[in-house]
Amino acid sequence: MDNKIKILLVIAVIIVAGLGMFSGFLFDGYLTGDVTNTTVANDSNSGINQTNNTITSTTKNANYIGTEEAISIGKTVLGDDPHINYYAELITDTDVPYYLVGGKIYNEVGDEISQTSTVKVDAVTGEIL
Repeated sequence: MDNKIKILLVIAVIIVAGLGMFSGFLFDGYLTGDVTNTTVANDSNSGINQTNNTITSTTKNANYIGTEEAISIGKTVLGDDPHINYYAELITDTDVPYYLVGGKIYNEVGDEISQTSTVKVDAVTGEIL
């Protein structure tokens, strides 16, 4: 390979790398944010033999029970069925924060066919409201 071609390739790589770094610094302020999510849902249905998928979440208040515990308490009222995908949503804009626990029912193909009723579980004490 000719030396001029090698030099041109090296220069091209340096220019592309420099443009990448420049654009990275330019857009850095737009790509970062102070967004805090407290609930993460997994609504994927990937198979016929679906088991109970629970939603996990992280709360900022250490006094709240966890979502798995709220779902466990909710199952005492809703029942425990392997064809139901249970969820718990934390509601904090009320006087008494609570988890809204419910479930989605899927058929053998993985399509959602129905939803269960919901139960309110006190986020602090774990009592059913």
